[in-house]
Amino acid sequence: MELVRRIGRGWGSTVRVTSPTFTLINEYPRLPDGRILYHVDGYRLESEGDIFTSGLEDVLESGGAMMIEWPERVESVLPADNLWITFTYVNEMRRSLRFVANGERSMTLLREFRQRAFGV
Repeated sequence: MELVRRIGRGWGSTVRVTSPTFTLINEYPRLPDGRILYHVDGYRLESEGDIFTSGLEDVLESGGAMMIEWPERVESVLPADNLWITFTYVNEMRRSLRFVANGERSMTLLREFRQRAFGV
């Protein structure tokens, strides 16, 4: 959740970033352009039917940026161009992150991130 909070802050969210555990989908607008960052909790989606009744289909069609926890539960409806970040437990204080870009747009995002974060 801390990563999502920091991404939301960096995005310029005008509202506090919280877990969508009970709502399934949270929206974080930013100023001045009003674009929305969507935060989806896929854990509680138990079937393909839940995807369509949850509002996720509308979010996917919006073209907005989104972060999805438990994306493997909704993988069948995700756009082909996506960026996966996988967390692996290392110890109590550390996690390992693996980034996989699928598609041209996501590869560009990952290259820009690497350049800004690590200078490579």
